[in-house]
Amino acid sequence: MPQRRWIDVDDDGLITFLCKRGLLLSADVAEPLAGLRRRDEQLADLGWLPAAAVYHFATRARGGDLRLDADDLEEFGEIATASDAAAGRFVDRHGPPPPAFHSAQQDGARVDLPLAPRQGSLYDALAARKTTRGFDRSRPLTLEQLAALLYEVFGCRGYARLHPEIAVLKKGSPSAGSLHPVEAYPLVRHVDGLAPGLYHYSVRDHALEPVVELTEGDARDELATFTAGQVYFASAAVAFVLTARFRRSFWKYREHPTAYATLLMDAAHLSQTLYLVGADLGLGTFFTNVINDKNIDDRLGLDGIEESALAVCGCGHSSGRSRLEPQFEPYVPRETEL
Repeated sequence: MPQRRWIDVDDDGLITFLCKRGLLLSADVAEPLAGLRRRDEQLADLGWLPAAAVYHFATRARGGDLRLDADDLEEFGEIATASDAAAGRFVDRHGPPPPAFHSAQQDGARVDLPLAPRQGSLYDALAARKTTRGFDRSRPLTLEQLAALLYEVFGCRGYARLHPEIAVLKKGSPSAGSLHPVEAYPLVRHVDGLAPGLYHYSVRDHALEPVVELTEGDARDELATFTAGQVYFASAAVAFVLTARFRRSFWKYREHPTAYATLLMDAAHLSQTLYLVGADLGLGTFFTNVINDKNIDDRLGLDGIEESALAVCGCGHSSGRSRLEPQFEPYVPRETEL
């Protein structure tokens, strides 16, 4: 079968069978074959690399649930807090992990560098940055805190006009081609002066656009569903669904082998910026790409081709206690032994 031209074939049923499974395209005007052809045309028009499209659609999830039963939760909590007994059982089953540190030298030669710890708000935020899995449900964020998070993490700080039709943006995180195709949809559970619900953050206007009205309980349930049953994130005061506008990126990087990877990296850059801003504001933060992206896309009315969910991050006031958060001890190079 040719890839770029139509041919007439006699169909004994096998051709239709292959077309319905997306392996061939048909000029048939009847559904579902016509709909499958339209999706293929849409993917080609957007500039999707076929291999990236296969990865994206083959790894999407709906209805995944990581909720653990009481026994599993106890064991998982013990492992996360370095319980010798639980960790021992895990090692017995799976063997020890690869070494924490790696050396590329075989002869032991090295150049010891001076220890030069820095001080200041950035370095304090780096030291305080960590994933929070226990949030205080009773403490809301203020509207000012939410506004600061949205502007500092996702807001636009500048622009450059490269052509009458081309403007690139400057934000607090890097993005391939300065295109910044990742959108933020705040899922608000508990923010003073703001109704619970799903919103879209308008970067152009630094404003929130309502998408779905929710109760506080509904927002908590939605977040648990969005994060595939990671219920410890559901008590965060606000979460941010990160989506990719594929046309914005693929307009420049058409069928490029790394275009899809840059979208994932953009989301990762934004998550680290959120961690630092959250730490500076005294808030606990989280990031996860273990999500039910199909559920999210359905809720936001996204088709998964033009725009789709990539990850979920969020923040709130830490409860100060969670068995799922390890207690870290200081590490000093060349002094601490592991």
